[in-house]
Amino acid sequence: PALPFIYKLRTEGDFKNRTNYETFVNGMMKYARDEQIRLPGSSIYTRVTPEEYTTWVDDMFMGIPFLVQASLYAKDDATRKAFLDDAASQVIDFIPQVFDKKSNLYMHAHYSKRPEVKMPHWSRANGWATWAMSDVLKVLPTSHPKYKSILKQYRRHLEEVIKWQDKSGFWFNVLEYPESKPEVSGTAIFVMSIARGINYGWLDGKKYRPILEKAWKALASQVEEDGTVHNICMGTMCSEDVNYYINRPFFDDDTHGSFAVMFAGIDVYKMLNDIK
Repeated sequence: PALPFIYKLRTEGDFKNRTNYETFVNGMMKYARDEQIRLPGSSIYTRVTPEEYTTWVDDMFMGIPFLVQASLYAKDDATRKAFLDDAASQVIDFIPQVFDKKSNLYMHAHYSKRPEVKMPHWSRANGWATWAMSDVLKVLPTSHPKYKSILKQYRRHLEEVIKWQDKSGFWFNVLEYPESKPEVSGTAIFVMSIARGINYGWLDGKKYRPILEKAWKALASQVEEDGTVHNICMGTMCSEDVNYYINRPFFDDDTHGSFAVMFAGIDVYKMLNDIK
């Protein structure tokens, strides 16, 4: 929720209640840097739910983009570097926790005290990962020591993701399970991330653009004239039971999907008009 506030501060000049915004964002920056729970021995954000410590892919998106914005908003070089280095380190340090190297896909979460538990490759969770990586790649200098590793991970992940696109253009709610339904939020985030990849030269446009166009057409079929967006998986706890994800209810206008579709549209528009 702090992202719109810090973005407004960073991109606009004087406006009503700016001081209140600054107070709020400064508190959030302190929290993000010094107070949010991190996995012992690692840089990454973690949780104590459903057990201590559970690392969620969701938190790549919930935390890393704010760190990126904080680095762009910070007033001095040392603070800017600290936030950007933190964002880059977290991308890398999430890999051993939640990236399944056998499948090249992200598991939804990982129990630190029960590492043998393997969770499903939920579509939206994989979207969160690639969204966070793309946010970092947009601002991280190519000379940064972690840039090449992050770019390699982003490419490796999407190379696998595209293999699971359905002929309809959608991705299933659980990527490798056709018995799970085609789902809008994950599909939208993949569209956004691929559009960014083409626009910034991270991905081969000849290879990825037909995949993106097929997915974009699929998304358009789920958006009504009045803006209603269909077939969005509701917010989801983590589970090792794939049927838990397969049977999750779908709703219209769940914000997880509505905002993903809007961001997909923004980045497709930028791609079509060569806007970075």
